[in-house]
Amino acid sequence: MERTVEQILADVAGGTVQPLYLVAGDRVLAEPQAQRIAGALAARAGCRVERYRRPAELAPILADLKTHALFASAKVALVVDSAVVADARAAADLIDQAEEGLPVDDAAAELRPAQRRAASRLLQALRVFGLEPTRGTPSRLLAELPDAALAGGRRLRKKKPRGRSPRQRQALREQLEGLLAAAQASDLVGFAEGDLAELGAILDGGLPPGH
Repeated sequence: MERTVEQILADVAGGTVQPLYLVAGDRVLAEPQAQRIAGALAARAGCRVERYRRPAELAPILADLKTHALFASAKVALVVDSAVVADARAAADLIDQAEEGLPVDDAAAELRPAQRRAASRLLQALRVFGLEPTRGTPSRLLAELPDAALAGGRRLRKKKPRGRSPRQRQALREQLEGLLAAAQASDLVGFAEGDLAELGAILDGGLPPGH
């Protein structure tokens, strides 16, 4: 059930706390509201907020939340800009973030941290459209990526309202082949369906008290 941020804050103040909150919308507007909720939860529980921005996957974060805290009374995690619940509309943003890791000069070389993050976003974008990054060649997988995903996300379109030209989209598609090849060579997994299953389990069964 959708609730306003003010309603959620009132619930928290009254002692009604849920194990998971999803704040959706434009990140510029949604992130401050998510911070308000996380801050209220942490203040009530007597702990600090652990922030994670653009994590490659949620599994380690969720695993930590499911374990009892040793040195704190509670745990509150704030995940910003996760692609786990991304849809086709967010795929263009993921591709823009993947572009930040280009160029990849040698697909056999070890990816730098920034390139690993970019590759993870590319894997997530492919999975949005049901394309499994480990099954197929980079050229085939990227050929099946819808053209709209390469047109440009929200940030790019603020500068270029019409997005990338057809020629620019094709050039980007070809450059991303190198990034995907490097990700495959590195056995990079990125977001997996298990993250959604874990979120569902938390919604059904909750977390340890104070988490």
